[in-house]
Amino acid sequence: MTTTLSATRIGHACQLSEFGETRVLTDPWFTQQATYYPGEPIAASVETLGRIDAVVISHEHYDHCDLDALMAGGFDLGTGGPVNGPAVTPRGRK
Repeated sequence: MTTTLSATRIGHACQLSEFGETRVLTDPWFTQQATYYPGEPIAASVETLGRIDAVVISHEHYDHCDLDALMAGGFDLGTGGPVNGPAVTPRGRK
């Protein structure tokens, strides 16, 4: 079986990984602010990404989940918006 794999760096820890037809966004961060600049330009906006099948958030730092940008780009926690799958997050602290 052959499956294509590609990874697109968006910026900082944010990447779009594509496994065949499955598209997974990791550590979504799209905002540059005076209080936080990731040190590189952000390569894409939420609106330009197209369909996302899942979002993975690796850990609980604020610069690994830009919820405001996701919501502004059409992500809806109730319906998923352009995200057609789960949001995978770390377990709570013990």
